[in-house]
Amino acid sequence: MTELWPHQLAAVEKLAPLGRGALFMEMGDGKTRTALELVARWGCRRVLILCPLKVVRVWPAEFAKHLGGNWQVGALDTGTIKQRCGRILTEGLCAACDDAPWAAAINYDALPYKPLPAALCGSQWDCIIADEVHRMKDPSGVGSLLVAQIAASIPHRLLLTGTPMPHSQLDIFAQWRILAPEVFGTDWFRFQRHFAAMEQKTIWYKPKARPGKPPPKAAQKKVWVIAKDPETGQPVYTHTAELQAKIAPMAFRSNATEKTLPPTTDQSVYCLLDPATQRVYHDMEQDFVATCGPVEEIMRGIVAGTVTAPNALVKGLRLAQIANGFATDTETGDIIPLGTEKADLLADVMADLPPDESIVVFGRFVEDLAAIAQTAEAQGRGYHEVSGRRNELAVWQSGAGNVLGVQLQAGGVGVDFTRARYQVYYSLDYVLGNYLQTRKRIHRPGQTRPVTYIHLLAAGTVDEVILKALQDREATVVPIVEGLAEQDA
Repeated sequence: MTELWPHQLAAVEKLAPLGRGALFMEMGDGKTRTALELVARWGCRRVLILCPLKVVRVWPAEFAKHLGGNWQVGALDTGTIKQRCGRILTEGLCAACDDAPWAAAINYDALPYKPLPAALCGSQWDCIIADEVHRMKDPSGVGSLLVAQIAASIPHRLLLTGTPMPHSQLDIFAQWRILAPEVFGTDWFRFQRHFAAMEQKTIWYKPKARPGKPPPKAAQKKVWVIAKDPETGQPVYTHTAELQAKIAPMAFRSNATEKTLPPTTDQSVYCLLDPATQRVYHDMEQDFVATCGPVEEIMRGIVAGTVTAPNALVKGLRLAQIANGFATDTETGDIIPLGTEKADLLADVMADLPPDESIVVFGRFVEDLAAIAQTAEAQGRGYHEVSGRRNELAVWQSGAGNVLGVQLQAGGVGVDFTRARYQVYYSLDYVLGNYLQTRKRIHRPGQTRPVTYIHLLAAGTVDEVILKALQDREATVVPIVEGLAEQDA
């Protein structure tokens, strides 16, 4: 297993004796590594992971990296709900027959569909991990209620998030209903009345229309809402110290900051192309194979510099464009929009970060930058750009806006992005030098916080091939350079 950082070890030492707990750790602090250490300490052999769709496929690699051994991990993000239920049964039985530990990762938004909840409740789990659990903060949300129901019979429970209270202290209720319902109880309205100042307010609403009846008129009703401070206009929350005291025994919070150059963490998050885009991609892929050869073999050769055929380069570029949601008409050169899967994934990533957090997003194509700008502006974050057409670095560095879109070749060398600690790769090109240089833009002197690199990948596409090829090349080249530095020391 990989070695624990000091703050990770502190988290394990606190939560291991409890058998459950919450890891409120920022991106880059290694909460996944910490969670898997706890899984090992508890001796768990059947682990259920509930998480956003974008990280389902991250978990098998994390188990392999940090636990190794004979763990069997299923990423259940595709197929019908019935097929996924079948996989839970068959993969669980196969693991039992092999006497192997087993884990299954499933996305939150699949939970409401029958018969998945029954299949999960009917399985014997040692541990449940609710990743990015702040997504389940809505106390009346179907997903939140189902996660609590599933967790009720599981002895070991872990909550993972860097933003446990994205809106208010009330966000903790639904999360603790999953982790330890005895702390706050299960009555949301009682909890709300205790930890917030509530008042009745009369509102106008429009009743639902009934078939065969005339449209209903607007009506009034009284509802309970959180009172606002008359001077500041902010909601009034109460008993904050009590709430903090109640969650503290089972929670570990970290936001690692070091004076030396901080550690880095790489993450990959995934989207699935919709059927229409997938068909376009498949057709181009078939054409690539017919004219150039196996996609993975050729693309790895392009990254390594051993394949320079113009035809392969152009077709590889076309595949990358489709994975990003657009295509180029080969006759007119016009751009054809296909889908927003990658942009939606970026929006998902941004939504998990505090609204005032700075983010650098690298893209290969002009169309990527347009999608990045639109996504940032839709979230009210403010957008600036460094590209062949715009250079707004100084404006962004001054604190204006918090999203910087960067064209790969325009922002790889000689610039300082250390205002941000999060760097997102919307897309990548084939040049290892570009990749290594862009990574140094936020991880350089002046950076005081742990750095997280987030790669947006369209599952089953050339995205995964390019990233893997770059990482393999990096693992070969970087040790040589470091060895030269050691000889000069």
